[in-house]
Amino acid sequence: MSGFFLVHKLALSKYLFYNIILARDYLLNHAKYPQLNKEINELAQQKGVTDTAIAVAWILRHPANIQVIVGTTNKERLAQMTKATNTMLTREEWYKLYCAAGNVLP
Repeated sequence: MSGFFLVHKLALSKYLFYNIILARDYLLNHAKYPQLNKEINELAQQKGVTDTAIAVAWILRHPANIQVIVGTTNKERLAQMTKATNTMLTREEWYKLYCAAGNVLP
């Protein structure tokens, strides 16, 4: 399936990934992922945005050029998420969050 997307230059949507992996009700501020939340909160504070903006910025920085589909009707959350477009994560910051989520680099 991924070959199809590469050949036709379609951007993959990570709506499901965001809802399952990074959404506030699942991982953000979840006691099961203290290291990830610590890193997200530190980055949010450094960059002057919310944890939600950092989560969206992480998806936008993904090397596969993934697009985010926002599933909220809450104006405040939408405003938080739009700040992600101006929040640049360095490669080091991106991988730090990736590893803090329990992923291991090869």
